[in-house]
Amino acid sequence: MVATTTTGKLSKDCFDQTQNYVFTASTTIATTTTRGLIASSTPAQPLVLNGIPYSTPSTQGASTTVLMENGSGALTWERTNMGLLDATTTANVMLEATSTFSAATHLQFTLYVAGMGGATRPSLKFNSDSGSNYGFTNIDDNGVPNKVANNGSIELVTQSTTSPSFWIIDVYNPLTSRKFLTWTGTTQSSAAASPVITQGSAVWNNTSAQITTLILDVIGNDTLTAGSKLNVYGSSY
Repeated sequence: MVATTTTGKLSKDCFDQTQNYVFTASTTIATTTTRGLIASSTPAQPLVLNGIPYSTPSTQGASTTVLMENGSGALTWERTNMGLLDATTTANVMLEATSTFSAATHLQFTLYVAGMGGATRPSLKFNSDSGSNYGFTNIDDNGVPNKVANNGSIELVTQSTTSPSFWIIDVYNPLTSRKFLTWTGTTQSSAAASPVITQGSAVWNNTSAQITTLILDVIGNDTLTAGSKLNVYGSSY
């Protein structure tokens, strides 16, 4: 059958849309204007490139992700290394600082506490959980380890202080397992005084949700000094 037209365009009704078509020669879709290629790709109806079928995600990935293939043609958005998920700086004196971010299997927090309104201890909570679901061990310098179970938060130091402090915290953050974390940090009183080395490990007893909210607060009713910082990095591996 020869299809003819007076408009220079063929109606879609000229083609059997249930059939597969193979173009054996070079094909130009447009010559004078840029056209977007709109396609849908699912496992049942994959996009085939050079004979290899691919199914693509149905949502846009984050700016820190790339498309990765699982070996069977399924493409997903993944983070290949530690990408910045969120950065928060307290502009005012606050009771707590909160950072919200997308889920990742491996998280890293870098925390800078500019100071506290009274002698107290900085602590962490996840996903607004204040229940007795945290256990931790912390130690300052070479002191005696402080072990606490079934607590309402994770305390980063053993001794109360008003001094500035800095922490690097690594978190294993799977969906269906408890969340384990370790940290190293330091706190220092003034000038060039010798800093205190602090270390610790903890667990969040949650097996149904990944961490997507970090809350930095202090024990008691004291406050965080303005200029405190929370940076959250994440990776899918």
